[in-house]
Amino acid sequence: MKLKKRIALLLAAAFLCVGGMTGCKQKNNENNVADAVIVKSENFEITGDMFQYYLATNFLNYCQEYSAYISYIIDLSMPLKNQNCSMSDQEGYTWFDFFADQTIESTTMFLSLAEGAKAEGMTLSEEDKKDLEEQLTEMGEYGKEQGYEDINAFLQKNYGALVTQETVKACYEIHMLANQYFNKLYNSYTFTEDDYSKYAEENNSAIYKADYISLKIEADYEEDASDEEKKTAYAAALAKANEINSAITDEDAFYDLIEQYEREKFTVVSDDTDIASEDQATTITETTLKDRVAQRLTTAAAYNTDGAANSWLFDTARAAGEHKVIESEDLGYCTVYWMVKPFYRQEHKTVNVRHILLYADTYGSEEAAFDKADQLLEEVKGAENVAEAFGQLAGEYSEDPGSQSKGGLYTNVDKGSMVDEFDAWCFAEGRKPGDTGVVKTAYGIHVMYYEGEGLPSWQATADEGLRGESYTADYTALKDKTTIDSDKEKMKEIPDIIEAKEEANQETAGE
Repeated sequence: MKLKKRIALLLAAAFLCVGGMTGCKQKNNENNVADAVIVKSENFEITGDMFQYYLATNFLNYCQEYSAYISYIIDLSMPLKNQNCSMSDQEGYTWFDFFADQTIESTTMFLSLAEGAKAEGMTLSEEDKKDLEEQLTEMGEYGKEQGYEDINAFLQKNYGALVTQETVKACYEIHMLANQYFNKLYNSYTFTEDDYSKYAEENNSAIYKADYISLKIEADYEEDASDEEKKTAYAAALAKANEINSAITDEDAFYDLIEQYEREKFTVVSDDTDIASEDQATTITETTLKDRVAQRLTTAAAYNTDGAANSWLFDTARAAGEHKVIESEDLGYCTVYWMVKPFYRQEHKTVNVRHILLYADTYGSEEAAFDKADQLLEEVKGAENVAEAFGQLAGEYSEDPGSQSKGGLYTNVDKGSMVDEFDAWCFAEGRKPGDTGVVKTAYGIHVMYYEGEGLPSWQATADEGLRGESYTADYTALKDKTTIDSDKEKMKEIPDIIEAKEEANQETAGE
């Protein structure tokens, strides 16, 4: 059964097995907190049930992000209102307060953007409304598959006792309007070559790179060595570094010298040698040796002038082929550097690509997902406008929340920024606009459509930075002129999303 992932807000949280999440439907709340307005703007409002949904989403996302050690941060069997928040020094500040404050911030953003959308005359389309109804239906079916009586039982177990189908619908309507206005703003900006160049000069660390080879030579002394012994050992390391530096004639010669130095440090044996555990610190194989030598090359190091080494590497006067010993006596080592490519901007082209992500689970098997991918490809191949047809199918079938609403489109994709199989397809030699294909990755089956080259890599970085700056300025202005009111006292009455075990047991016994 397909549970679509079109709206990140609705299903952003992983459904964690938090033992104490409230699962019993609340009795009529005497303070009517579910209907109470917690946050409001001129034309929109967040009621108690909506606030609880947003708060639960923030909580579950936090648990997912820190899943490896969340049990050391929050007691998942105890109400959040009963736990002091380790993120604050404020006395009496609980984890419920922490997530409530996060929710105030996020709902303020949603309402501000929704007000911007309304001012522009934006509304939800019939397609949006139909899509919402479909998702709620699918969510209810998914809940039944998981053993819940209906969609409300499913939502109340995962998001809190106040949350119902109508809650999610109301949240979606506000979020979708906010998202429309965000996209309008973010995609409205245009920049010139001069804008990109100015950004590059003002943000050197984001744009400029350097490639170099380095060999660190450490002073060899015992842990309890005297200062004099350390000084003598460092002098020997420096002498070795200078010896190697003096022998460098070109890049290949430096690699040969690095290999020679490694052979002096380690006993090097053939790959099929079984190295005893007691010898593993001093013995390596030929393959390991080659890997160690290759790892001396650093590419696309970010611009940084802190420290003697970076000051030398990112000096604009630097030229390829220069080499130097940089001392770090206080740290007990010195380093030989060879400049491969100094102070440059990455000029290689990015790519624009569309994809439709299909999950094997959605279609019952990986084979069935591949069959669906082939079917979708056949559909677009006969279209008059393949890119447009592909985008429509991505909007209908793709399970990637990051691109589904954009017709599956990712622009200015840089080499190495996607998973290996996806990346290899995009940057395959001879790739040309209009190419299609099917790629399998750890995420699922991808139907691919290559639109063409994007901006040069450095300009893509500048474009993203400038777009972010422009949006932040516009959003800040919008937020400043939007009146947002919140009722923090009423907010405190919202039921905890983790119920006390004793209370749960008493309620169950009373029924």
